[in-house]
Amino acid sequence: MKVMILAAGYGKRLSPITDTLPKPLIKVGKMSLIDRNINYLVHCGFHEIIINVSHHAEQIINHVNDNFPELIFHSQLKTSHLELEVESIMLWKKLAIIHSF
Repeated sequence: MKVMILAAGYGKRLSPITDTLPKPLIKVGKMSLIDRNINYLVHCGFHEIIINVSHHAEQIINHVNDNFPELIFHSQLKTSHLELEVESIMLWKKLAIIHSF
């Protein structure tokens, strides 16, 4: 099954931490936020993950590729938030139609 993680925000409320580190890579305890989400999704049976990224995108992509090599991983990079939101909604609708819940 496919699933989408929205990880494209700037994390402005967590500045100055997010000035150099994207919010999904912030650790809470011993594990980053994105690792917690991916581990939970894998536990629920998802093995193909689409992550839309923007702010510090390369760090997120590298982290996921390095730490979850067994997953089918797609990144979706957009330059503007509006473009990202529209693309995400369209993709989500497409997935919902393909995999009627």
